[in-house]
Amino acid sequence: MTSDRKVTIIQPERIQNQRLSVAGYVRVSSDSEEQLHSFQSQLNYFHHLIENDRNSILVDVYVDEGITGTRIDKRDGFNRMIRDCNNGKIDRIITKSISRFARNIIETLRVLRELKALGVSVYFESEHIDTAVGGSEVMLSVYSILAENESKTIALNQRWAFRKRAEKGIYNQSHLPYGYIRNENNEIIVNEDEAEIVRMVYDMYLNQNISTVKIEEYLNSNHIGNRKWSRGGITGMLVNERYCGDMLLQKKYTTDDFPYRLIRNKGDIAQYYIYDAFPKIIEREMVKKSKDKLLKAKEKYNKKQTKENTIYPFTSMIKCLNCGSKFKRKMMKRLPYWSCVKHSKNAKDCEIKAISEQELINGFVNVYHRLKDNLFMLEEYQEHIKDCSMNQEIRDELIDIEQQLESIHKEKIQLYHYMEENIIDFQIFSKKMNELQLNKTLLEMEKTKKSEKVLRNLEVIETASIINTLVMSDMKNFDEEIFSRIVDSIDVDEKDIYFNLKNELKVKIERKRMNKNVN
Repeated sequence: MTSDRKVTIIQPERIQNQRLSVAGYVRVSSDSEEQLHSFQSQLNYFHHLIENDRNSILVDVYVDEGITGTRIDKRDGFNRMIRDCNNGKIDRIITKSISRFARNIIETLRVLRELKALGVSVYFESEHIDTAVGGSEVMLSVYSILAENESKTIALNQRWAFRKRAEKGIYNQSHLPYGYIRNENNEIIVNEDEAEIVRMVYDMYLNQNISTVKIEEYLNSNHIGNRKWSRGGITGMLVNERYCGDMLLQKKYTTDDFPYRLIRNKGDIAQYYIYDAFPKIIEREMVKKSKDKLLKAKEKYNKKQTKENTIYPFTSMIKCLNCGSKFKRKMMKRLPYWSCVKHSKNAKDCEIKAISEQELINGFVNVYHRLKDNLFMLEEYQEHIKDCSMNQEIRDELIDIEQQLESIHKEKIQLYHYMEENIIDFQIFSKKMNELQLNKTLLEMEKTKKSEKVLRNLEVIETASIINTLVMSDMKNFDEEIFSRIVDSIDVDEKDIYFNLKNELKVKIERKRMNKNVN
């Protein structure tokens, strides 16, 4: 029997592979000719690689020139790439190595996890690591530690070299003060037009007794020097020993520990004073006089500030729950009150009215007696959080980690000593320093993990301290020392006062009805 059914043949369609939107990332750490050549080569390479891949569409090659990898926030190209990832423009990133991507393990893993959540994978060519493949994070952690360690060692070596040069009175002056330029032979010489302005500033301050504020106004209003003048810049000029031909090395220095910070040298490391390092613009005596005069003005100002900002028991303790501002002490009708800073400036910006200091005092006395009468509740709370706290084993492990870190610190100091005394050469120094830095990084990671458990135990400690304070005292009137042992901060809104205790507990006291005339 013949079937009447008709069969329709559907021609198959070829399924096209979805093309990925791919970006390249390139960074060089200096603006040297060699590094910039490498930069251009990488740029051309990524353009060629992605454009010739049939499964990829080139989004862009993001670049950062002459920027260190240890600070992500300073890398405009990198940050623009991350923004494009967040906007869904990129599916995949290709970069040369982990050290080009970032040299901080914490930042590296954080960024990669954020990208993974967005569905963006990263391929590191040198290490052959692809975050699209499972198990890549462990390898990334190891390589990132090594890259971070390399960055630290390079930075340490650079600072060591600089300090050795400083000891010998050798300096590399990258930025010249106003009034100086370099000639065609790279020698530092006086710029006479700018030097005349420097001399004028010193004359106005020392001989005419004109303040730095007035000098700033005069220079800007008369467009002197074709630049924007600031009070800080003028003050810096008046204390700069380079104008009398001298130079003080290592006024500031970079810390040895990561993340690196440039801080003012307050005797932490040696300073070196070099005479006649610059051509002279101002006599030494004038620089000394301006320094002395500015120092006296600063001491007078600090004395005034100290008088105006006396520390009271509630200073910096009270926060407004309405706007988040701090409360500041002020006198009203000869009585001390504490008022929201925003409310004090403009009552329309915040409706929370001032509270009398006496009400705060009475409030704490009330809290004290309520806690003392209910000690059993604090003891039960203490037992509860003990169950969630760390055990002795973790505590012992943390102590051991601290001891190991201290040992590493001592070994690093010893290494520097050996290097300075030529007991070891630079190659051995670098190798040993690398090993120590790697061990230090691993220990700090372990310490961070274990400390998360310790933090919960702080509540136990603080609760025990509060219980002990309550048991050992018999407060009838306000006691500042007892207050500081029990209370961490105070929150205030329109109706209530919240005393936040050291152990994270909170006690509420109802506010009194305020007089309408009190703001």
